[in-house]
Amino acid sequence: MDRTKIRLSEQERRLVTDAGIILTKNAIIGKVVDLFGGMGAEMSARALQQKESLPGSYFEAPPRVSKGEQYQGLPWVMLDYPKSFSKEKVMAIRTFFWWGKAFTVSLLLAGQYHRDFSLSVMRKLKEKDAPYPILVATHEDPWEHDVDAPGSIPLKLAFEEGREAKVFAGDYLKLSMTLGIENWDTAPDFIREAWEFWTGLLAN
Repeated sequence: MDRTKIRLSEQERRLVTDAGIILTKNAIIGKVVDLFGGMGAEMSARALQQKESLPGSYFEAPPRVSKGEQYQGLPWVMLDYPKSFSKEKVMAIRTFFWWGKAFTVSLLLAGQYHRDFSLSVMRKLKEKDAPYPILVATHEDPWEHDVDAPGSIPLKLAFEEGREAKVFAGDYLKLSMTLGIENWDTAPDFIREAWEFWTGLLAN
């Protein structure tokens, strides 16, 4: 056994002897789970108030909160609502907490939902003022959650001549708003406003 591979640095030694670090991290994740649970219930109630104008996908399944430890090596918590996933069509508004990075609220349309809604979404985006800057995903993977990854571009660039057709006629449409973790106290308002905006784009 090569002992150099298991030797701890001074920083690693400090961390591994401090149980409070992990306990604090667990407490923070618990608070995010509670926040997302409450926001999911609020979203579901708001959708019921607008039932006549929203796609049926809003009512296929209740909000779902999940969590994990290893998205690019970092803990995460996720809330999906609405959430309609199949091989033929995808519609989701995904709220994502990524440790040390950001809160992100994204609208994802693929398959038949992409074909049914993208033109009207594009038109409404030109008419409405978003509460936060919008990023458009142009990379191959619609499940990429890192908005700083290559391929995430500001909405105004997506509407540039010669680029709009490529962006909005691809295999999927993913639009995101993001809030830095340092703005923790405003996260509930951010999530609420972003979700309401994406929902407004889908309402008839």
